[in-house]
Amino acid sequence: MDISRECCCCLFINWSDSKENIWILEVKGKPKGSISIKKVSDQVAQLGLFLVEPGVRGGGYGQQLLQRAIDFCKEKGYETIILWTNSELKSARMLYEKNGFRLNETRRQILSNKELIEEKWELHI
Repeated sequence: MDISRECCCCLFINWSDSKENIWILEVKGKPKGSISIKKVSDQVAQLGLFLVEPGVRGGGYGQQLLQRAIDFCKEKGYETIILWTNSELKSARMLYEKNGFRLNETRRQILSNKELIEEKWELHI
């Protein structure tokens, strides 16, 4: 694994598969978020590990991370990006929709005695 500084706020890690990556948001020298792309197939990537800590939300970091992941997928020749989230994460859902993702599937899950509605979102690039 090779870690190198890409800009003042992000680090990226290169995995052995060049079609997968993770970016770590760094603010004032401390990790404050992340996003990853995992290869599902040659045409489909899955977005995951998308998190921006509450103390730095609202600063545009989520949009920057998401755009970085989308650009990476375009560069690598993916046709579709999928992600799973839940209906309670309203800010994240708004960000996905703003960036062209569309809700494709829902399912009810019970996790830790709590019912959640899981959502599968897709972006065709």
